[in-house]
Amino acid sequence: MSTVERRHLGVLFLAAAVLAVLVPAGVQPRRVAGSPQALSAPDPPAVPWGVENLTVQQRYALTIKAGVDQIGGADQPANIVTAVNNGELTAKRIDEASRRILLQKFKMGLFENPYVDPQRAAAIVGNAKSQAVGDRAQAESLTLLTNNRNLLPVSDGQVKTVYLSGVSSEAATARGLAVTADPGAADLAVVRLSDPRGGADLTDLNFTGTEADYTALQAAVNAGTPVVAVPKLDRPLVLTNVVDRATAVVANYGVSDEVLLETLFGERSPRGSLPFELPRSMDQVEQQLEDVPDDIANPLFPPGYGKRYR
Repeated sequence: MSTVERRHLGVLFLAAAVLAVLVPAGVQPRRVAGSPQALSAPDPPAVPWGVENLTVQQRYALTIKAGVDQIGGADQPANIVTAVNNGELTAKRIDEASRRILLQKFKMGLFENPYVDPQRAAAIVGNAKSQAVGDRAQAESLTLLTNNRNLLPVSDGQVKTVYLSGVSSEAATARGLAVTADPGAADLAVVRLSDPRGGADLTDLNFTGTEADYTALQAAVNAGTPVVAVPKLDRPLVLTNVVDRATAVVANYGVSDEVLLETLFGERSPRGSLPFELPRSMDQVEQQLEDVPDDIANPLFPPGYGKRYR
């Protein structure tokens, strides 16, 4: 392999993707609260904190010079090639990064034996033993935030018909449950809530009440049906107007419908704890210090919070 080829390979490895501080091509500048001239990707929003005034190419160069060998997120090798040609990055630095990345791949045998045995892979990937471990981890990560009137766990004798939003009807019918589109006809409503990503810059953490999943939640509440709200906490959401109306709130960080229902019906137990505090409002969020974690005086839920079944 020639020096030019080797350097080009290094560039491809390095530019396979881009860190959150680097803005993908085609993304237009957008104002983000608290960050003048900040740029952000459509989903999720990304802000180049501290380097807002640098070009995307300069951010690449700065990242690599800081010691990053492989950048994760998007593939834009042209920025690195240009940075080398302009003298912002040296060929020596590219060689160094390429060598370290390739060394790991050679040690793993990816070049000597790059092919997978399909039959062996099928027997290993997603096998029953691994699935059981994953299901148990999902269930134990569920975080019980509220459980009014000790609604959970419910029993098969209590609940025969369910109203679902964001949960597959197949998972429910597999348990012998009837599924209805009328929340008033259900014994229990289970409503998943996704990240609302509100505001002009998609960074708000609160539900405005117009979101489709929140509308489903409110419909079940209005019908007088016991409601289990299941918000997904990719970020520390504001759940004030969720906990004040849902009968129970079970936070998740990624859980299958089957494991969720098994947990709600008491076949598994939620054992998770919040990894961060949950604010009461966006006002509390905006009053926080940018560089100090968990500094809300009176959060809705503190970090480490998590109830257990009685």
